[in-house]
Amino acid sequence: MHIQQKNIKYILKKICKLLFIAFIITLVVQYGPKVYQKTYAFALELLTTKKIVVLGHTTVKVEIADTYEKRILGLSGREELPKGTGMLFVFEKPGLYGIWMKDMNFDLDIIWVNEYREVIYIVENATPDSYPETFLPPTESLYVLEVPAGFIKEHGIKLGDIVDFL
Repeated sequence: MHIQQKNIKYILKKICKLLFIAFIITLVVQYGPKVYQKTYAFALELLTTKKIVVLGHTTVKVEIADTYEKRILGLSGREELPKGTGMLFVFEKPGLYGIWMKDMNFDLDIIWVNEYREVIYIVENATPDSYPETFLPPTESLYVLEVPAGFIKEHGIKLGDIVDFL
């Protein structure tokens, strides 16, 4: 019952997305292939890229790392990660996904999230000096969120918090 209540909002969002797809299909059928190309590209971007992550009352604008290449590169080589931003690692299926600080130039807070959108593991103030250590959660996750160091403490993020994707 508890999991069902947590997922009602998530399910409603999925239903809205499906209705949106049905609307686009109706436009394509009614107006033809020219509309198809523009609406398909728009719908694909809208449905596959999540650019805002919400934790409690806090929003984070994120870059998505959803391919092997993007996940390996991560935030490496950058000079900073501005406040209010982050990187969301999205995996195809739940697993034990480790994070390292290879070629990093700043500290991070790292948040692992399971398929039910619950925070399951947290590492605060991971430093570049920690490489080659790999930070690994004790249970499977589907997402990993990297944010500037101090974010977890500043916003009171804790295990069990629910994460939303907009």
